[in-house]
Amino acid sequence: MNTEPTAPALPASGPAARSSVDSSANGRLLQAIAALKLLEALVLCLTGVVALELLRPQITQQLQDWLALLPLTSEHRIAQHLLNSLTGLGPHRIKALGGVVFAYAALFLVEGIGLLRRRRWAEWVTVLTTALLVPFELWELTLRLTLAKGAALAINLLVVWYLVRRIRRQA
Repeated sequence: MNTEPTAPALPASGPAARSSVDSSANGRLLQAIAALKLLEALVLCLTGVVALELLRPQITQQLQDWLALLPLTSEHRIAQHLLNSLTGLGPHRIKALGGVVFAYAALFLVEGIGLLRRRRWAEWVTVLTTALLVPFELWELTLRLTLAKGAALAINLLVVWYLVRRIRRQA
């Protein structure tokens, strides 16, 4: 029988403590933000592919034909205007646009994977890149107030607020 006094248990700290905290609702919220970033990366990749496909005249013609089949609604006019704007840019600008879109997709992919792996640097990068977009979103709201723009701004502000709180709490 061991009669030696045992040392009091110290509270857990470091990665083990972080993982127990992350298994709660906080961890699920971080996973949701990561999923959002990965979804944004996917949408941007698809957008980049579409932009680069517009360099092929037969694709542009197929899109024009497809748009002509749609009923005349505001969405049809918006899609037609977007297609006309993109095809009017010229091949060099379309390539540049595709490159920028793919770069943003790569950034969101890195953020999403880093957040899924619970890396502190990913939280910092996400705070920085998301906060940098807020002024542009506010400007867009001054030009035309829509529910989608307001929701995007609200989501981004909540992401920044949550991650800053999380970083401060873990510091």
